[in-house]
Amino acid sequence: MSIAQFINVNTSYTRSINIERDSEYQNSVRPYILTSRAIQVLDRFTDTLKPIEIPRAWALVGPYGSGKSAFGLFLSQLLGNKEDETTQHAIAGLQQVAPELAEQFKKNCAAPKGYCIASIAGTPESLGHRLLQALNKAVLRYFGDHRDDLNPQLLSLLKEVTNEINPKTSDILALISELQSAITKVGGAGLLIVVDELGKFLEYEARHRSNSEIFLLQALAEHAVRPDEAPLQLVVLLHQSFEQYAQTLGDHLRNEWKKVQGRFESIPFVETAEQVIRVIRAALVQNLDPRIKTKLDAEAFQFAAALDQHRALPPGLLVDDAAALFTACYPLHPISLLVLPALCQRVAQNERTLFSYLGSQEPHGFMESLSRLSVKNDRLDWICPWEIYDYFILNQPGLVTDPHTHRRWAEVVTAVERLGDALASEISLLKMIGLMNIVGIQGGLKASFEVLSLCDENAKITSSTLDALGERSLITYRKFSGEYRVWQGSDFDLETALSEQISQIGQVDIAELLNQAKPLAPIVARRHAIATGTLRYYQPDFVSAPSISRIRPMDKPTLFICLANTTDEVILFRQKLIELGNGHTIGVIVGNPESLREAVLTIFALSRIQRENALLANDPVAQRELKDRLTAAQKNETAIIASILETPNQSEWIAQGRIPLIDNKRQLQQKFSAILDEVYYAAPLLHNELINRDKPSPSAMAGRNKLIAAMFEHGHEEDLGIEKYPAEKSMYRALLKATGLHYKNGDGWQFGLSPTLKDKYRIRPVWKAIEKEFDDSETNPIPVADLFARLVQPPYGLKAGVIPILFLTIFLANRDELALFEEGSFIPFLTVEIYERLLKNPKSFSLQRFQIDSLREALFRRYAEIVSGEIPNEATLLTAVKPLAQMMVNLPDYTKRTQRLSPEAISVRNLFFESKSPAQLVLVDLPKACGFSSLTSIKPEEEQLHMFSQKFQSVIGELRGAYHSLLWNVMNMIKKAFGIENDVLIQDLRDMLRGRCMQLENYTIDIHGLRAFIGRIVDPYGEETPWLISIASFLARKPPEKWTDDDINAVEYRITEYAKRIRDLERLRFVHQDRISDFGDDIEVMLLKGVQQQTGETELFVVLDSAKKRAVASTVSKISDLLSSLDDVSLRHAALALSFTAATSSIPEADRNNEYVALEGKS
Repeated sequence: MSIAQFINVNTSYTRSINIERDSEYQNSVRPYILTSRAIQVLDRFTDTLKPIEIPRAWALVGPYGSGKSAFGLFLSQLLGNKEDETTQHAIAGLQQVAPELAEQFKKNCAAPKGYCIASIAGTPESLGHRLLQALNKAVLRYFGDHRDDLNPQLLSLLKEVTNEINPKTSDILALISELQSAITKVGGAGLLIVVDELGKFLEYEARHRSNSEIFLLQALAEHAVRPDEAPLQLVVLLHQSFEQYAQTLGDHLRNEWKKVQGRFESIPFVETAEQVIRVIRAALVQNLDPRIKTKLDAEAFQFAAALDQHRALPPGLLVDDAAALFTACYPLHPISLLVLPALCQRVAQNERTLFSYLGSQEPHGFMESLSRLSVKNDRLDWICPWEIYDYFILNQPGLVTDPHTHRRWAEVVTAVERLGDALASEISLLKMIGLMNIVGIQGGLKASFEVLSLCDENAKITSSTLDALGERSLITYRKFSGEYRVWQGSDFDLETALSEQISQIGQVDIAELLNQAKPLAPIVARRHAIATGTLRYYQPDFVSAPSISRIRPMDKPTLFICLANTTDEVILFRQKLIELGNGHTIGVIVGNPESLREAVLTIFALSRIQRENALLANDPVAQRELKDRLTAAQKNETAIIASILETPNQSEWIAQGRIPLIDNKRQLQQKFSAILDEVYYAAPLLHNELINRDKPSPSAMAGRNKLIAAMFEHGHEEDLGIEKYPAEKSMYRALLKATGLHYKNGDGWQFGLSPTLKDKYRIRPVWKAIEKEFDDSETNPIPVADLFARLVQPPYGLKAGVIPILFLTIFLANRDELALFEEGSFIPFLTVEIYERLLKNPKSFSLQRFQIDSLREALFRRYAEIVSGEIPNEATLLTAVKPLAQMMVNLPDYTKRTQRLSPEAISVRNLFFESKSPAQLVLVDLPKACGFSSLTSIKPEEEQLHMFSQKFQSVIGELRGAYHSLLWNVMNMIKKAFGIENDVLIQDLRDMLRGRCMQLENYTIDIHGLRAFIGRIVDPYGEETPWLISIASFLARKPPEKWTDDDINAVEYRITEYAKRIRDLERLRFVHQDRISDFGDDIEVMLLKGVQQQTGETELFVVLDSAKKRAVASTVSKISDLLSSLDDVSLRHAALALSFTAATSSIPEADRNNEYVALEGKS
């Protein structure tokens, strides 16, 4: 009786999905099988259907053929028009599998017209163009006969943008916004964009390096967050993460792509083996004869029971459920059924290849094998694993891309070829072993004797066949893993080498080896972590009797795993652990840890062989064997250690000085969480995994830095002025807004404990604790590092990533009462830069609180009023100091250095910049600097306070006016140098000097000196003060605010010199203009000047025209020759000087009609 007549395959499953083609296919939704992964994705998706502000960009990442396209198609039909048959089938399918989820979809997507759906299948071209084409089709399909009612602007924009060669992202977003509005008007639910095989668009983008497509994705993802009556849902399907497609790009661009992926909710889309088996069950349609069904049920249960006995069933699959699946998936042998999912995932394209196999008529394909099966003498035929092997060898040879899997496959093929002409049973069994080697160990599903014998009714035949294959060196048995492996042959005896190494090891402390290897990951207290938002875990610490001193109170939650070899050691460990008392330390005593010791020593020995044995270098087969042996030993070690937590009732547990009764893993987890709940009873509930950790990622740190900057600069704004949804906004909302630490007060926002705070997030205890530390600092400053350290410890347990934000919040809320010190020096104002220094080196900083002192309020009020001109609402020490500090810090450098001040002003200035304590400064130092006794008495006398205030106001005025006095001094120097009366105003002074110096630059070639000085004097632009500063800056080679007292003396000298030279130019200009009328323009005026100690200064003006130059040319030549006859330059200069002196002294008064001579000094 042929089996084929009773079994069919639903061909709908074997048909490939094209999300664009199948969008309107009425039957494409009916055969879709809602797996657990699909249900999980839909469950996360349903909340985003509400018109609220929430991320709605999804990236489903999974390998080829994993069912992403089918899910995308199902989702689009689920959200479609309620009257469409496809949508009705989709909702019915969801209702059948997950009725509660179906009701949520109906509730959150109640609009009868559903979503407007744009489906795109990936192609190597521009995503922008394909998106616009899909939107065009979606509009035509969604609005149908109502297209005439659409906003003409939408249709015009759609046509315009679609026709653009390079559509702009902004235009596409504008189009989507218009489309959302149109959907709302017709009673639609929203806009869904599904992009299948996004990787093809990304590969195109990576080749062209334009970045336009990746930023389009970013813009779409950000747009999808916005609340809208017709929200945008963006779903992209791809085979790997975004940055994997950017491998050919530079680091900067790869990081940009990674950031864009961060805008998407990334969901792995890979099904478990059990789910794939259920898919196979749905694809097979049976109509079995009752007699065959009864026989099949019995055999299926026997297989299920046997596989369960050897732990070969998928995790969580019960025997009865497995038997039902085996029956429903007949004629696939249970071993074939269990191997198929892993095989398709490892060597092919997942469910795509699986369905290809099920619908295949090719040799050894399911349909071809089905045609050969029959029922004879009540014996059922099965499709066994070796037929699966033959199908993949014959029909799927090119799909293996993984090098490791390809090598394994090649080994099996080579072994089968080596077997040659042999019994069919030997060939089949070798193929089955090879197939299971390729798939790898799946729990107990491995090529063990027990599993292999399930494919043969006679176990003895299986045993003899295994022996025959072993004798021919085609397979080998691995004792450590209990499985047969295809063997390639090697001269290296690993078992002997391992025994020798273990015998040479001697006595070692396995606890120390375990602590070095760290085979057990930290144990997370899951319920506590979920409830508090803070990931806390127990760090495992292995202890042996020789290292018992390791058991001590720890700063962090610790699990001491005590390895006791004797009863005495158990008693010793128990006593030591009980002595620890209360706290977050737990101990477990593991008796007789021989199996663990053997596993640890095996790993130690194998690692030494791997490092030291030279024979392995040229034996790749032995290398692989050693590697597999080492991997298996490590897994065995991990399993033994994990069993301590999996079966806690086999060990003795001690916590908080008591021996609790722990029967199972769940109770153990409850104990972990209960202890941490008790220890960290005052820890705030902060739900942000980006920053609520000890070592945030670099991107999270960057977000925190931006949040801190926003706290400084935009504390009065809602959301701190943070726009869109960067990482820092999620931190702000979790740590500051949700907790009420940043709340609206009147027209603005402020930091502090909100008066309406219900403390849902348990922030008040840590806030009060920090304020208590501030209160304790009133007598002595407290180191910031010590405060941070206390916050980390119980009962608060703050993570290092959170502390900077919380500390800054409470500091800003109390800024008028807190003084900050760096290396003991008072820091009047906390800035972003200073805070960065504080976070890098908190040990250098301390702080002190100065609360409102009503008895000294009058003094503080006087200080604040004198400096700021305003009377503060609350007069405290810091409200007095901070305006003074702002004024002093902003003083020009000149004022901070000059000694040209009164002794009191110099003393006040110096004491401020040397101050270590604001209280000492205000109450003692400043009064003494002004000539008064200290004001430390509880309530100073009013007369004393009044006199001090007058003096201090005078000193502050002097300091504020010092720079203006400097400029006034410079102006007076200029007046004096140019002989201008002292009462001339600066505006008149400027006009007078400009009139005198206008065009004088034509009479000098001194570009950088006198000529530049003249240029600044005659500059007509700007106000008078900047004009004066410009002249002063030129004279001192630096701005006057940077001057020292020495610069003032230098400037006074330079002004005098420049004034003298300008007067010379004025006289030169006078003579030149006077003689033009006599000689015309072709004249040259020269001023010769000599200065002698005895006779003073002599000046001679010489006017030369062309006639005079010709008349004296020969004489000049003779004089030049005479001077040249003197070898020494100094002699030439002496001759010139004496000749000039003699010539000018002999010129009589009567001959000055041709020469203008002025003699000064002795006559």
